[in-house]
Amino acid sequence: MSFRSLLTQTATIESETVTHGSLGQSQRTWTSVDTNVPCRIQPKRSDYLALIGGEEETARYVGFFQYGVSLNAGNRLTVSDAAGTEIAKFIVTHVPIDISGKRHHIEAELQFWDESTYEAD
Repeated sequence: MSFRSLLTQTATIESETVTHGSLGQSQRTWTSVDTNVPCRIQPKRSDYLALIGGEEETARYVGFFQYGVSLNAGNRLTVSDAAGTEIAKFIVTHVPIDISGKRHHIEAELQFWDESTYEAD
């Protein structure tokens, strides 16, 4: 089984641009960098945070991509299944450097993206 055959999902990769209005308010826009990028997203671990109102889960994910995909920390991913149905959105938090030099694949660290909790700089 090839690595490529394990990439059963696709992602649209977007980069963020933040502008500031005359009153200093932030305006965030997302621009598509690449579409239909083969990938596989899976949970890495979960951290449970105890809050006053109960518990909130902050899940961490890892995204697998073919080597050569242009991916940067701060990119937003819209991930779809094989049928093209949107599964979820993620923010890339870290893209490790290929220190081994094998150029086989990319394993990016991701966090679930939620419009209501995401703040632009």
